[in-house]
Amino acid sequence: MTETTERALELLAVLQTGRELTGPELAARLGVSERTLRRDGERLRRLGYGIESRRGPGGGYRLAAGTRMPPLLLDDDEAVAMQVGLAMVAAGSRRAVGSDDGSAGGAADGPDSIAEAAEQARAKLVQLLPPRLRPRAVALHDALEVGVPSAPDVGADDLSVLAQAIHDHRAVRIEHAREGEERTRREVEPHRLVHRYARWYLLAWDRTRDDWRTFRVDGLRAIAPTGACFAPRSVPDGAGGEHLREGVRRRRQRVELEVSATAAEVADALPYEELELSPGKGGATRVIAHVRDVAWVPHLLAVLPGTAQVLGPTEVREAVLAQARAVLAAHGEESALRGEGQERCAAPSSSRFDDDQEPG
Repeated sequence: MTETTERALELLAVLQTGRELTGPELAARLGVSERTLRRDGERLRRLGYGIESRRGPGGGYRLAAGTRMPPLLLDDDEAVAMQVGLAMVAAGSRRAVGSDDGSAGGAADGPDSIAEAAEQARAKLVQLLPPRLRPRAVALHDALEVGVPSAPDVGADDLSVLAQAIHDHRAVRIEHAREGEERTRREVEPHRLVHRYARWYLLAWDRTRDDWRTFRVDGLRAIAPTGACFAPRSVPDGAGGEHLREGVRRRRQRVELEVSATAAEVADALPYEELELSPGKGGATRVIAHVRDVAWVPHLLAVLPGTAQVLGPTEVREAVLAQARAVLAAHGEESALRGEGQERCAAPSSSRFDDDQEPG
């Protein structure tokens, strides 16, 4: 009887995905015959579970919408993944009131914030797990500490409203505020929500500007669906994330470096930056980065392993050398760096640079 019950619960767990699976597919996944599968499905129906089945070619099994489920059916690995994922959402969305990037911040931690919702979900998850997995989930919760880049939090309701508008192809009115600028009102056709650079962005067709625009969600002060439908457009650059990346690059300064370290070491030193890496001379790595301002380049040099040389553009190289001379002169080393183009780098650190851009 125990084996039958476990098999029936496993069948429910597989059907929770919402997909319709054929009899042979389900039987293969559960390791039973199709006859046993039919008996288990009938047993679950008698217990009140909405197991729907269609006979004939193209038929299969699915769980009816609205079916009440027993305690959350997760295996050990899925329970761990849920805990880790919610911990990362909670940690990554937390910030102090008043963002450190100077931007117009979104909602602080509160009952409607993503961070608070993630913490509540973690607590509820433990109660929904089968008794066998609860001690493991509690131990993981107590032991887990997640370090991710801090970022402005956004309201769970804001993401939900925008996601629904994207799904339903309905326009929304927004009030948008950028640093140092007055609020502007726009009517947009939302197409994608993109999480990148530790921020949430909305990619939308701006009916006012008649062009694509990308808005930071934490900079939106009002989001109101208009009820008007729109025909979806082809997303530029093939995907929202790619369009955002290209927009950020267009607004930044391109810098080319050569570093006496492997590509893996360079990537590890700057884990939150999108770098173009290629083989350089003598085992070095050629690095192309995009920074907000030339003033950030010395920071790059400081965190990279080995020795780094600024290859170009020429104006960037000259500006970096001028900064280096000014620092050395302030420390009584006026004669240093005359005509030289190399900087000795410090050991790699966990610092990062320039992740607060707002394209569009």
